[in-house]
Parts: sequence; C-alpha cells; structure tokens
Amino acid sequence: MPFYCISLRPLIDRLATAPKKCERSQIFYADDGAAAGALASIREWWNLLDSSDDDKSILVVKPEHMAKAKKIFGDTHVKIQPGHRYLGTPLGTPEFKDSFIKDRVKGWVEDVEALSKIAETEPQACFSAFCVGLSKRWQFLMRTISDISAYFAPLENAIRYSFLPSLITSHFSDTHRDIFA
Repeated sequence: MPFYCISLRPLIDRLATAPKKCERSQIFYADDGAAAGALASIREWWNLLDSSDDDKSILVVKPEHMAKAKKIFGDTHVKIQPGHRYLGTPLGTPEFKDSFIKDRVKGWVEDVEALSKIAETEPQACFSAFCVGLSKRWQFLMRTISDISAYFAPLENAIRYSFLPSLITSHFSDTHRDIFA
C-alpha cells in the first residue's frame, strides 16, 4: 500500500496543478480518486487522468445538470448517475441517500436476526461478533452522514427484541436495554 500511494503521487500533483484548478476540488484515498466542481473543469481533470478504465468511473450529477453532463462526457464510458456510494457513504440526491440507507439498515436487521438465532446456542461468540464486527458497519455510516437516526429504528428493534433477549435467557426488560445501550 505505501508503494502504491507513492507511485500515485506524481499523478495527484499533476491533477492538482492543472488549469481551472480553482473550479474544482480533488481528493484521493488509496486508489480512489474524486473531484468536485464545474462540469467543464471535471472533464479537463478527467482528460488528464488518461484513463483506459473509464468504464469503472462514475459521475454523480444533480438531476438539473444531467443533460449537460451527458453532452460533455458523451464520448466516454463514464456512467452518469444522480447518486453513488463513495468510500462507503452515499453521494447524490436525497432520494438516492434515502434508498441507500434503507437498504443497508434492512441488510443489518437481517444480519442481527441471523446472529440472534445462533446466539441461543453460542451467546459469547455472537456477542463478540456483534461488538467487534457487525456493529462497526453501521457505526461508520452514522459517523459519515448527519441526521439519520430515524432510519435506524428497525435495527434498534431487532437488537432490542431479538438479539439481546437471545443472549439473556431470562425476561429482558427496558432496564436491561438501558444497561446494554
């Protein structure tokens, strides 16, 4: 990984000093690069990449700029969309973000329900898997997107009414939930 990052540095520097730089911002994380700004400036940035892998590239554009984006990037294989996941976080329209978060929470609820069944016979292993692995998935999303607590009600219900009671074989009350929170 360090060698890869070092080898990308000349490209990152070239893109950062290109003309129209003031009209865009760029960010790189390992091999994921992104830029934001005016479409013409992004196209210039794209041309400097000299990429033959443009079928993997995605341009996230506001719906009102979709036609202009298709005209500017029409000769490439760049996918033009109103939203996409970038480094695990949704970018794009509110509808895309809403759908993305709901889909993730639905999957996590299914994971918690599956873990709950296993916890009946292997409670310690399941509690460890929950704390060390599963819960980290939604903690990342909670840290990267603001005002999404309402989306997590189904997950809280799965934890409260399925997972935690499967760990404790006796009656599970709201007092227990407060302790585990």
